[in-house]
Amino acid sequence: MDIALLVIGLLAFGGSFYPLIRGLYSYRKAKSLPMPSKKQGFLILGGALGISLGFMLLNLALVLANPSWAEVTAWAEGTVFEGEAVSYGGNLALILIFSFLFALSFVTLWSNFYLHFRKEGFDDKARKLNNWLLYGAIPLAVIFFCLFTSGYGPYLSYPLINGATIGGESGWLWTTAHYRGGVSEGGLHVAFYGIFIVFGVFVCYWISDHYFFKKYGKHGILDLIAVVGFLCGIIGARLWYVVGNWDREFANASFDKVFAIWDGGLTILGGAALGILGGVVVARLAKPYVDLRWGVDVIVPTILLAQAIGRTGNFFNCEVYGQVVSVDGWRFLPNWLLAQMGMNGGGGHLAPGLIHVPLFLIEAVISICGFFVLYVAIGKLLAKWRRPGDLAGCYFIWYGVVRAIMEPLRDSAYNMGTDNAWSVINSLAYILIGVAIVLFFHLFDDFRKRKDGAPSSIASAFFLLISLFLPLSVSLTATEGTNTFLMGYQGYEIIFSGKAPADLAAWVLAFLALLLALGSIGIRYWKKEAPFYKYFLYASSVLAVISAALLFFATGNGGIEEVPGATKDEINFNVSYGFAIMAILLLVSLVPSSAILVADIQNAREERKALLAQGAGASPSLPPEEEKEGRQSEEKDGDED
Repeated sequence: MDIALLVIGLLAFGGSFYPLIRGLYSYRKAKSLPMPSKKQGFLILGGALGISLGFMLLNLALVLANPSWAEVTAWAEGTVFEGEAVSYGGNLALILIFSFLFALSFVTLWSNFYLHFRKEGFDDKARKLNNWLLYGAIPLAVIFFCLFTSGYGPYLSYPLINGATIGGESGWLWTTAHYRGGVSEGGLHVAFYGIFIVFGVFVCYWISDHYFFKKYGKHGILDLIAVVGFLCGIIGARLWYVVGNWDREFANASFDKVFAIWDGGLTILGGAALGILGGVVVARLAKPYVDLRWGVDVIVPTILLAQAIGRTGNFFNCEVYGQVVSVDGWRFLPNWLLAQMGMNGGGGHLAPGLIHVPLFLIEAVISICGFFVLYVAIGKLLAKWRRPGDLAGCYFIWYGVVRAIMEPLRDSAYNMGTDNAWSVINSLAYILIGVAIVLFFHLFDDFRKRKDGAPSSIASAFFLLISLFLPLSVSLTATEGTNTFLMGYQGYEIIFSGKAPADLAAWVLAFLALLLALGSIGIRYWKKEAPFYKYFLYASSVLAVISAALLFFATGNGGIEEVPGATKDEINFNVSYGFAIMAILLLVSLVPSSAILVADIQNAREERKALLAQGAGASPSLPPEEEKEGRQSEEKDGDED
């Protein structure tokens, strides 16, 4: 029976793709049809129903192929739901009903995505229907997937499979987070984590490529950019993980471990930053005709979707857990997800009724929401105030806020660095980088239009002023090597202790930078036409850079002599919250002067091009009538000669 259902299901599932694709393609090519014809609608609907029916039959065949499931009456011992009743009939109903609905909603999502980007000739009614079907299918597909897979939950083994080893001693071996056959038996280990990362990149590429097609009329513009950006992202993710966890994992290990990414150890914060930078550089060099600011607004927000998909790999790897909590407040999630969250990272189960907070899921959901917030709320609703490039900056702000919220919720075993300060500082740095990007584009555009540098001077002074007051924060400036924060110490206690000369010099330089920025404001309002206010701002930026460097690279204990439970050598107060954020704010203060400098260079370049054009033409500055008279006079003189 199960074999017959398997064959019928495969025939229905595979055979229904032909009418679906034929109907969609015919409708897309018919530019004069805002809505499908009866024949096209029949092919599309029939194909979607056939695929859904086939998928349901395949799931039924899988259930019937495991008759032992009918004998399971309670959850297995050691799982989070240990001893709770299991209904075979109820689970079968979940699998059959919601597998059909999941397939139908997923086909609807895919079909309308294809038409959204490729179909021409939509009227307002058809476009509105397409949007409703496209965006409405997304939550339905997620809900139906969770419901139908919950029917399988009691019959699975935990931890779930996280990959496979191919070509080792066993030939083919499924692996879990607690047993890596690829390590002990040789062969190639293919991890779901890597598959999800690559799939996320393809989704990012697929969406971006369709937007580029709509603007430039061809696919493939992003091929080289995507490859280089992906490779740079992997390098950045590994590099940032190694730097952040140097003391914990790499300081006393063989240097070969730095390159062992197959053993895990990638951080999105470093990967996204270097991946974006690499992609921008390649786009500028290899695709100069692409509007770069428009391009980053299209591509960068889709990285949130790639990150959401990639986070699923953490779920299968039993890693990046949150704190241990009761399962009762989380029972709305699929049972197989909760059972996986009941695993310990190093092996074994938590006590029944306890799970780790599913941080991977929370971050994935917030990232998906962020994608729509950036594209819809900021991209469309705030289009009047938005400048090209703003969405790229808002990506950094959004993801920085997400990580700043998530980091304190982590299980301490998965902290970055010795006290998790590394991840928190990086999260705050992401926020400030995003603010800097948005600020740069707005000041750059405003200066090119009005040539007024006052907003830039004011913005620079604002960030410098905040940076000087930041060391007033208590317990944000010193950490101890034993993973404990030193409470009650202000930055000024360290700066003016007399034993931290580098930090004192940094603060003095930052104060002088503020005075120069205020001086540029005064000059701008005192003598509006005086261009030398810019040089005050440039000098302020130079001092800010030196000050930030001193804060990042200075070392010492700043005169803190008595710390309970710690010696002087265990105290590191420099690259910690207070001083690191102060240094980042100092670097952000460079953005306004950079906007003026780049705008001046751009204006000078355009003026040079205009002068060259005038030299190549026939006095283009003259009115047409005078230019015509001049040519006639020259011709008359030539005849007389």
